[in-house]
Amino acid sequence: MNNVKSSLLFVIVFVGGLLLIHPNQMASAERGKIVFTLNREGNEEIYIINDDSKNLRRLTHHPAVDKWPVWLPDGRRIAFCSDRDGVFSIYTMDLAGKNIKRVAVENGRPAISPDGQWIAQTPAGSLLLVDIDGLKRKEIRWGRPHGATGMAAWAPDGNKLAFTIRLPGVGNDIYVVDITGNNLQQLTDHPWQDLYPAWSPDGQWIAFWSNRDGGNAVYLMEADGANAKRLANGRSPEWSPDGQQIAFVSRQEDIEGIFIIDKDGENIRLLVEGGDNPSWFGTKLAVSDVGQWITLWGRMKRETD
Repeated sequence: MNNVKSSLLFVIVFVGGLLLIHPNQMASAERGKIVFTLNREGNEEIYIINDDSKNLRRLTHHPAVDKWPVWLPDGRRIAFCSDRDGVFSIYTMDLAGKNIKRVAVENGRPAISPDGQWIAQTPAGSLLLVDIDGLKRKEIRWGRPHGATGMAAWAPDGNKLAFTIRLPGVGNDIYVVDITGNNLQQLTDHPWQDLYPAWSPDGQWIAFWSNRDGGNAVYLMEADGANAKRLANGRSPEWSPDGQQIAFVSRQEDIEGIFIIDKDGENIRLLVEGGDNPSWFGTKLAVSDVGQWITLWGRMKRETD
């Protein structure tokens, strides 16, 4: 028994030492933070803020346009679109705005797969998957309808993508397709614009942006397209990690910026004035080296019990 206790004590001390030596390798502390774009000095830059409106911090400092930031699932990196090398491309960076790497020569809001391995983009008429290192590319194709594609969003299980198709002479509608290219399903069918689909963390709902009632508004529908309802004036919806709130861009009482609303349409509050393109981190707990050590500790404990 003394040997067992000694072994457990050693592991606890060892893991504790790792936490002290590598505090940045803990399960991400970035839960409850939102990255977004903000133009305060005549140029779009990327900022980060707590979802309680505290600790605003600027991440990029470049004369080029930096836009459409989205979290990678590890909570330590952000993907974004920029023309800093002369053509709009997808980049990644760390939370200090450093270690910037171009991973894809594409122009559009990057959609990161739940496992963090793929970026979905929407070239004309298809969906394109680019791996996070920019080394592999896969194209997803289907039959009809065939039109201009845009605004991809991953389902939480990583098996489907929601996106828009615009057919000649009609507006954008929202579709869902398996990542194999099978089972294309049209979710909206409206003569105006239905844009920017965003899956709820439980996969049961899709928020989207539409002008079907004569102005920009955020709507909510079931994942099969049923029971669409209007939530509030605004655009660019983004779900909270717990699926209970939605961040969106709006103008409320002469203030324009990013607001947060309950999914039932109640309790609108201002997050930050002047912001755009919000991305809310925390859908999944980040995987880290320390998490792997904790798993190892649990396995060793079982073996010594």
